[in-house]
Amino acid sequence: MNSRRSACLILLGLALARPSASQTPADPGWTPGGKGKGHGYAYQVFKQQKEGEPFVRYQVRGTIDATPEVLWDTARDLSQDPSRAPKGQTREVISNTETETILHTSIDLPMMFSDRDIVTRGVRSVDPKTGIRRIDFKSIEHPKVPPREGFIRLQHTGGFWEFVPDGGKRSKVTFETYVDLGGSLPGWLVSGMMSDTAIGNFEDVAKEAVKKQ
Repeated sequence: MNSRRSACLILLGLALARPSASQTPADPGWTPGGKGKGHGYAYQVFKQQKEGEPFVRYQVRGTIDATPEVLWDTARDLSQDPSRAPKGQTREVISNTETETILHTSIDLPMMFSDRDIVTRGVRSVDPKTGIRRIDFKSIEHPKVPPREGFIRLQHTGGFWEFVPDGGKRSKVTFETYVDLGGSLPGWLVSGMMSDTAIGNFEDVAKEAVKKQ
């Protein structure tokens, strides 16, 4: 089982204070991390832990050679596709409209840990004046998906995608994600899982979107 990618949790992310992709690495409270690049994209990872929060927030900020509209649609489509769920994870669409998607994700962790599941609502929005597009996602409870025996229901997760026009077929992109996995998972394991998950989501969207341009 790939427990590192399993922390992905749909995402779909979960809305919070949002530094734009255009901000510099000197943002107060954010610690810069590794950089990466590929065909048509480049990024840097940042992390932050706010006082009183039991989790670390991760951001991946960079540029992608695709328009905000293409990226917006690509991020939505990938999050909804059960076949694109990481190994050890199953995904079900509970409801879907033009602006809102509700997903249920089950996460199969190694035998020494309890499995997790999560229900998330992703909300799509666009600013007609600036062309900035967002997907904000956050964990919720839903009557169609009650808590199940043997699973720890995740309740403190969230994040967002932000796609900012950057001239031509190019966008500045920020992806933020956070999750409180609960239970007895060691901090070092959670940290590694979430960092890898954030990078994996950014790269997956970038690769698919660049192919569409």
